[in-house]
Amino acid sequence: MIINYNNKEDVLKAYEVGANDYLTKPVMIDELKLKIEKAIDSVKETEQLDDQLTATRSMAFEAM
Repeated sequence: MIINYNNKEDVLKAYEVGANDYLTKPVMIDELKLKIEKAIDSVKETEQLDDQLTATRSMAFEAM
């Protein structure tokens, strides 16, 4: 049995159940590299925002 995971419905279903991204086969190396870089940048941005939130909370508690 052959299952095709490259059709539009499968991609949309993946996003509906919480996927952040979707990679089809055959994998294009350039696309994979860009997706990895984007994921790393997203993690770094989340960490920076978390640091800012922590600093803001600290300042707010000190002001109380």
